[in-house]
Amino acid sequence: NLYTAGTQASFESLTDIGRDGAETSNQGVLATINGDLFDLPAGPLGVAFVGEYFTQDYQINLDERLVSGDYFWGITGTGGGGERDRSALGVEFNVPVTSWATVTAAGRYDKYDDITNVDDATTYNLGLQIRPNDKILLRGTIATTFRAPDMHYVFADPSGFFTSVTDEYLCQRDEPDVPIDSCTWNSVGISGARQGNPLLQEEEGETITYGIVIEPTEDMYFSLDYWDIDLEGLVVDNPITRILEIEADCRLGRKDPGSGECIDAFSRITRNPADGSLNSETLDSVNTGPVNAAQLKTKGIDSTFEYTLETASAGLWGLQVIYSHVLDTQYKVFPEDDLLYIRGDQTRDWRSRVRGSLNWAYKDFSATLFGERFGSSLSGDNVRGVPGRDIGPQMFYNFTAFYNFLNDQATVGLIVNNLFDNGPPEDDTATGWPYFDLFNYGFASIGREYYVQFRYRFDY
Repeated sequence: NLYTAGTQASFESLTDIGRDGAETSNQGVLATINGDLFDLPAGPLGVAFVGEYFTQDYQINLDERLVSGDYFWGITGTGGGGERDRSALGVEFNVPVTSWATVTAAGRYDKYDDITNVDDATTYNLGLQIRPNDKILLRGTIATTFRAPDMHYVFADPSGFFTSVTDEYLCQRDEPDVPIDSCTWNSVGISGARQGNPLLQEEEGETITYGIVIEPTEDMYFSLDYWDIDLEGLVVDNPITRILEIEADCRLGRKDPGSGECIDAFSRITRNPADGSLNSETLDSVNTGPVNAAQLKTKGIDSTFEYTLETASAGLWGLQVIYSHVLDTQYKVFPEDDLLYIRGDQTRDWRSRVRGSLNWAYKDFSATLFGERFGSSLSGDNVRGVPGRDIGPQMFYNFTAFYNFLNDQATVGLIVNNLFDNGPPEDDTATGWPYFDLFNYGFASIGREYYVQFRYRFDY
């Protein structure tokens, strides 16, 4: 039967369609007031006030057959729903201290009303701008940050998943002298469960930036800024690898089995009975969920260059280039862990990014060529800890052209995305479709796109 064509009836008996439903809403009121309070010797004191009130909710209703995990083989889903109210008040001052120095100061108070441990938070921003002359500007800021956890981290219903893991306990107990990637249990297929965590707290951080702006002429602009960001309490799913490592340490006596850490790991792991059978004590399932644990430190530079050239016979030309480069990234999942340098060998984030555009306008015509270069990143095996390779940089281009006529009431245009039909860089360590990093390069998976646009404005 394996080599004969299947019938429509047999196909339908083996397949079905999962039907889910989802709704979300976000409603709010935002009020701002800004202006000058009074004059200081160096200029007017500027002030701005902001007040916000927002309420949001969502609901994801999964097909019950999908939730059970028994009907669709190898497929589950995540439902959930909840609501959150948020209010905020903020104020900002722009204080001219002298003719060449300006201080900015801002403060904000946020109040959350939901089932989490997020209550309220106060953040601030202090900045200084120094302009020794009309061509150079020095600037710097220090600010604190606050971010409530995403709602689905909080309100997600219990859900299942399927994955492959390394059984640290059996590998270390039965094959301690065998490299972990050669252990008999280095790739065990298991089921897992995940649920939102209503006890999550807010993520907090601090940012420091300083830089310089140079405008040698009215037609040229250059800026260079350094930034240093430190985030704490980031919400991450408790890594399954860590849960399994803790369990192994607890079962093998390297940690106290009666400690809270060991009890938590034991409660998350289900093993088959120790009955001497082929599956004795093998992994069956692992439960995980979001926790406030991670710390992220990252440093980098941003730079911008702009130049405008106006000609009598060839129109107006403009060039803009924006460059970003990550200098350092350090990360740890739990407070007791050591910070790991992950920029070079454990993250698939781009190390650099360059965006540039060449603009041209002449009489009724205008055109823009936009290019973006994504720097190198890591193949999937690098991220999983197995030697892999760097994925080289990639370029993508977009092009637009417009023509105005009928006294500028009508416009016709051509828009081309991914002008040269460049595909995403393939990851030859990927073992499944689509064989590239969908999160980094999903926008490029479509290929070249053409649009023709016509617009007409009716004047009254």
